[in-house]
Amino acid sequence: MKTNRTKIEAKRTSVEAGATVKFGLDVHAEQITVRLQKDGSVAQPSQQLSWKRTLEWVKEHVDSGYKVYTCYEAGPCGYGLHRQLEQLGATNYVVAPQKWDHSGRAVKNDSRDSAQLGIRLDQYVRGNKEAFSVVLVPTVEQEQRRLAAGHRLQCTPCPRPATGSATSFA
Repeated sequence: MKTNRTKIEAKRTSVEAGATVKFGLDVHAEQITVRLQKDGSVAQPSQQLSWKRTLEWVKEHVDSGYKVYTCYEAGPCGYGLHRQLEQLGATNYVVAPQKWDHSGRAVKNDSRDSAQLGIRLDQYVRGNKEAFSVVLVPTVEQEQRRLAAGHRLQCTPCPRPATGSATSFA
């Protein structure tokens, strides 16, 4: 029987041996900043791509026989990208948002964010489950119910005091 340490070492060896690609994705409405790392080598510089081109690039790597891992932060873009990536054959992780700028520069930088996501993804895939916190992705039905409930709350009018009350809303 393999110990947990042995399993982690075996997984680390398989990752280092090749055939893996990791994409750190900083997702925005108009574009995705992508950081790519192949086979445990040094990562390529981040680049901004359209959503369509990002998905095509992931598919190209899956179709080439790579084991593809991707991750992005949970946010206003929802979970549709997660479902698309999984459908293409990638293993995707939606992670809890966090401040990636540990140097205190206080400058928002998509390239830095995608790089940090890629670094953490590499650590996570190699067995460090503390590299980031994975978010539970709701089913399509659960997500639709949440959206409907949120919309209903936004449409509910403010309660008015009963007639004859001391407070008046003129």
